[in-house]
Amino acid sequence: MMRNLILLFFIAAITCTSCSKPAKDKPVEGPSASFALDYMEVEEYLFGANLYLYGNFGDSTASSKVKIGNTFIDGKPTADGVIVTWTPFYIKVSIGDPDDDAGAGYVSVFNKGNQTNKRMLNVWEISLLYKEPDEGTILKEVRFNAMLRADADAHRSVYNFAIPSSFSARSEAYWAIGGQGHASYTGGGMTISLAERTGTVIWNKPYRDNTAQDNNFQSEVLFKDGAFEVSGLRMHKKKATLYSYLADGSTGPYVVDYTFAVEVIPLNKMFKLELDNNKAIKAGTYVTGPHSTQYDFTWDAAEAPNHMHNFTLEWGKAEPRFK
Repeated sequence: MMRNLILLFFIAAITCTSCSKPAKDKPVEGPSASFALDYMEVEEYLFGANLYLYGNFGDSTASSKVKIGNTFIDGKPTADGVIVTWTPFYIKVSIGDPDDDAGAGYVSVFNKGNQTNKRMLNVWEISLLYKEPDEGTILKEVRFNAMLRADADAHRSVYNFAIPSSFSARSEAYWAIGGQGHASYTGGGMTISLAERTGTVIWNKPYRDNTAQDNNFQSEVLFKDGAFEVSGLRMHKKKATLYSYLADGSTGPYVVDYTFAVEVIPLNKMFKLELDNNKAIKAGTYVTGPHSTQYDFTWDAAEAPNHMHNFTLEWGKAEPRFK
């Protein structure tokens, strides 16, 4: 009875989801008719991740297990992970970081003496360089060294949760700032300097308001149609450097602490890290702007448009860990 109720609920969910989708989308097929693993999704969190398996798995039994790489995970918590939820059509597994024994590799499901097909939970390590130039030699930049996980293999068009995820918890942001510039206007001018500073900020879980924290690095990612859709990429480090303002003719500068902060992607925007036919992330560039000064430089109105800058995010090709 319970199995039939779950099946009816699952079919109803598929039907509702299909009705809300545009006609051009491929219709949902539903899970395989026999014991099989159809698709996987990853939900990264602060330590490890939740891995969602979709397919046809049957009811949970004493023999129910998930194998990741060479490691078996069942309903008993271990350092490698634990099966959190088992239903006939999806399984939720708590797993480790990408470099842990059960953090990546081939995945299959065992139940009642049978094993499903294997699917690959792959890993990509990518470096994204972000630059914000300003007047003179002033430059703010961040190198985001990010780790991503996904099931990038072809799969049935099954119903899934489409869970927003993020970079892995092993990701880091290396920031640098410094330089000097001068601006003039009718009746005056100023020199603005930023002390040369560098540092590192480790990844934080997304969907939290971390503006009051001393430092923060967040990202939001959804793997969809062969690409990682990245949004909400941002970081800050409070009191990261010193800001110096010296008006022309003044005897000394005004100096204050300055917070390093970047919002790489504008609100409600995103960019894609697309995969090629060999499942490598393609090289690319994402540009925003032109932007006006961030440091209170002043020009006459007619001159200000000549001091705008584009902000750029660039990345090279990134091969998958498993081929």
